[in-house]
Amino acid sequence: MSESATVAQQLDMGRTLHRRGDLREAEQHYLKVLALEPANTEALKLLAAMALARENLDRAAELAGSALSIRPDSGEYLHLLGQIKLRQGDFRNAAQYLSRSLNSNVPERGQALLDLSACFAKLKAWPESLAAASSALEAEPGSVVAHRLAGHASFALERYAEAIAHFDRVLAADATQHSLWHFTSVSALRLQRAAEAHARAVKACRLVPENAEYAFQRRAAGAAAVPDWHFNMVNDRPRNAAFAAAIAQVVRPAHLVLEIGTGSGLLAMLAARGEAGEARASRVVTCEANPLLAQTATDIVAANGLSKTIQVVAKPSTELRVGVDLEARADVLICEIFSVQVISEGVLPSLEDAKARLLTAGATIIPSAAIARAALVAGEALSRRVRTGSVLGFDLSRLNEFAPTIQFLPSEQSVTLLSEPTDLFRFDLAHQERFPPEKRMLSFAASADGLCEGVVQWLRLELCTGVDFENPPGSPQAESSRHWHPVFYPFVEPVAVVAGQTVNIRASHNRSGLRIELANAR
Repeated sequence: MSESATVAQQLDMGRTLHRRGDLREAEQHYLKVLALEPANTEALKLLAAMALARENLDRAAELAGSALSIRPDSGEYLHLLGQIKLRQGDFRNAAQYLSRSLNSNVPERGQALLDLSACFAKLKAWPESLAAASSALEAEPGSVVAHRLAGHASFALERYAEAIAHFDRVLAADATQHSLWHFTSVSALRLQRAAEAHARAVKACRLVPENAEYAFQRRAAGAAAVPDWHFNMVNDRPRNAAFAAAIAQVVRPAHLVLEIGTGSGLLAMLAARGEAGEARASRVVTCEANPLLAQTATDIVAANGLSKTIQVVAKPSTELRVGVDLEARADVLICEIFSVQVISEGVLPSLEDAKARLLTAGATIIPSAAIARAALVAGEALSRRVRTGSVLGFDLSRLNEFAPTIQFLPSEQSVTLLSEPTDLFRFDLAHQERFPPEKRMLSFAASADGLCEGVVQWLRLELCTGVDFENPPGSPQAESSRHWHPVFYPFVEPVAVVAGQTVNIRASHNRSGLRIELANAR
């Protein structure tokens, strides 16, 4: 038998044993080939692959390098040495070998692209990593590995929608990939898709409950999805007491109650059951546009044993339909979607729509009226919030060009009222069908001498006969009610007034917010 025939026979026997997993015997045959033919690149390649599988990386690099030195343009050997360098952490040389392999008709082109993408990822060369992964996807659109690599590169490049799309392909194949739930949560939050971000973070936390990073992301997403004022609102004792008293006075077992904007579900539960456990309405439908809050309210209602009475609908009220979401028009409407400006949360369009489509004629509305009240206000602390002048010997007055026209004050802000309260606008929720924009000129009589900084405005709700809520600044109720903060409308310049002097104010609303300006002082 010729030497060449012996080499071929040894290679065939080695490959057969290699495929069977008998690596030691296979290795002996490959070594016999090299003893007969030291420049046999096939034996060098196979031994290098075997050393790589055993994590003997230095030996693998030596063998693959020898094969490549004999055939320097072989895409296959360039790819193999690139893989070994990648495993060794020599990413720059790995990238060079892998790039060369792609220019040399490498047999496993798709794998070479994946390896190159992974190599560039290690080098944080994210555009190059994404390009290589994208090329791999062109050849094999369903490659999970390519989608993962493309997802990480897209994330690093702040292409968050693309990152989510790629990672979701991986998660469709294996939903236990907790790190990808985390990355997609972060991506969704940065895209301002907070509810989605929270849902994804919950999945990451369920898979690895002890991971602190996942837990914090869940908190961050939840906080972004649900405004923090909900906590002040549900813990506002004067507000809660007023609504509880009104609901107790109005709601009866025969009533079908509709609530707009359920939040935590508190008012809907008060409509179904009193604080002492007494039954109230036999049926309550409450809606919530925020899907995360809607699900949370559903869970809270269930935890309090009221699921048979209360139905939470995850829709804005304008999308509710009688016969679908409501079995009939409601007898009572509870609506607490008021801001301190009264109308800036879309309350007027929602009420107009509900009265036209969702309520019986003469339905009771809680509250029956909402009023924006105001008074002239003084206080050096207010001036510092909206104006400046000389600071440390420097004139900063030009900054006043950008002074705010409105500021929400902390509840504890100390102010001095310079006039009696005046109603700016009164919205008769029980009897009005439409609420058009309004403009008014109002006269305030100064009740004391002082430097008037502007107007402070607050909220009054007439919930039902004999039950009101109001939180004027400085009152005991305002001190204990921290949900609705007073609003300050500063004048361009403060106005010195004396007791009895008239200050004229222009007030207007556009159905979504208030505007208050100084007209003149006489």
